[in-house]
Amino acid sequence: MDDSRVFNFDHGYSSSSDSITDDQDVPEGKKRSRLLFEFRAYKKLNEATDIGDLTKKVSEITESLGFSSFTYTHTQLELHRGLISIEKDLMDDYDKGGFLKYDMIAGYIRGDCEKGEAPPIYNSVFKDYVFSAPFRSDLILQNREMFQMVRRHGYRDVYIIPVKSTIGKGNCVLTVENKGEKPLDFRHKVEKEKWKLGVLPQMIEYVGGRKFPGSFWQVAESQAFKVRPRSLALLKVLGEDDLSLKEAADALKISIHTANQHVAAARKAFGTTTTWGAVYRAAKARLIDL
Repeated sequence: MDDSRVFNFDHGYSSSSDSITDDQDVPEGKKRSRLLFEFRAYKKLNEATDIGDLTKKVSEITESLGFSSFTYTHTQLELHRGLISIEKDLMDDYDKGGFLKYDMIAGYIRGDCEKGEAPPIYNSVFKDYVFSAPFRSDLILQNREMFQMVRRHGYRDVYIIPVKSTIGKGNCVLTVENKGEKPLDFRHKVEKEKWKLGVLPQMIEYVGGRKFPGSFWQVAESQAFKVRPRSLALLKVLGEDDLSLKEAADALKISIHTANQHVAAARKAFGTTTTWGAVYRAAKARLIDL
């Protein structure tokens, strides 16, 4: 499909000069406006040819919403360098400073989001707390140093959007930033585009996890993606056509012995004792379509 065109519900395809956020004058919050944005965003992300191109397309979407840089991470994994547009020097300083161990924001995302209690939040909420705390602990001092480092790089606030992962476990997290922008101006932009920012993390995860699983995920860290393609193909046939294992093996032209090995590996990877449990979990993780 031609990258220079975007879909318009009323007029078909139009030139890429139309912003991805152009809602055809439909008031914000209307169902049609939301569907239009989601359709365009999914279309753009799905056109990515590799993980680098996916990063570029995420950047195009966030820039069209008014934000100069973004990061996309997952709580199960180490920071994914492939989905980051924020300057590399800042990320290097974060790593060199060993801030992950003390980072209150990371703790908030991992802990509270696991309980379903972590709504989007501004970086400045944590910053205000650590600089106004009446006590000095290693946690407070390390976070003060971290926020000072971020400020030296020109970022005065960051909007952090954690959402439950729909593929695998844990939480996916999108942040957006504008270097050098006043916090009040930054918040005005966020409030204007808040619902659009809120749907992006799972869109990114869905497209990246399905199109580029080997690059998007560190496979060894995520159980769901330990399942081999042939095992997934067998689960798909079993679930889609409601076949017995022997019938599914015959359909895929493999022996029943090989089929048993595949389903045993899938059951182990998905942490279930039944084949149908593996089929269900593969479908729920969107690794197969039924």
